[in-house]
Amino acid sequence: MLRVCAPTTTEATVMRQAKEGRTIVHLLQYCPERRTKELDLVEDIVPLHNVGVDLALAKAPKQVYLAPTKQTLPFHYEAGRCTVNVPVVTGHEMIVFA
Repeated sequence: MLRVCAPTTTEATVMRQAKEGRTIVHLLQYCPERRTKELDLVEDIVPLHNVGVDLALAKAPKQVYLAPTKQTLPFHYEAGRCTVNVPVVTGHEMIVFA
């Protein structure tokens, strides 16, 4: 369903909002450091640049944008897959396919 071109420390999840007719991809990029047996800390957030996202969708979206800024992203839809390039991920980014 989802392909992301990012380091293995990046977590990606897909959420569908059927009522609103949109799909949201969340990208999380943090490198926690284990300080004690029970405590992980994140001291530095290392941004990722030009992250490729490829999502299976039944039909082409009308628009793709970042939330909450509403920054529009150019995308390509072909054979049931939508590809987009996220310029920067600084810790967390939401990509909305609407």
